[in-house]
Amino acid sequence: MAIEDAQSDAAAGTLLKPPVANRTNRWSRAAWILLVLYWLAMFAGSHDPDPPTLPSENFDKFLHFTGFGLLAVLLSIAWSLRSPMTLARYLTVICVIAAYGAFDELTQWFIATRSCDFFDWCADVTGAIVGAISASIVIRAWRRYRTSEL
Repeated sequence: MAIEDAQSDAAAGTLLKPPVANRTNRWSRAAWILLVLYWLAMFAGSHDPDPPTLPSENFDKFLHFTGFGLLAVLLSIAWSLRSPMTLARYLTVICVIAAYGAFDELTQWFIATRSCDFFDWCADVTGAIVGAISASIVIRAWRRYRTSEL
């Protein structure tokens, strides 16, 4: 009986495919590693005592918006690979990033060439909101695609 099952599995190609859980675990681990590396790079960049010269006075708001938006996307994707995302979880992503943005701005007070700017934090939070919404759209579309593929 076991030989017949193995032969039918081999004929169906199921022995050649790794279990979905193993693939998901690898993607999840990779997503969390990427998130941590990106977050560390953001922290290092925002606390660099010799910041680069920016093309315009308000260009840093664009950098805050995009940087924290990408952080929200990465955190949402990493979390979604562990468990399904809900509205409460997306709100948690936004709150965690808003808190980190405040921490980031406050700790810049201790660096002579940096300053704490409320409007930088507003750009951080706005980026986090847009990033979480964007991630929810992508995650939902991916889940629909994957379920229709099966």
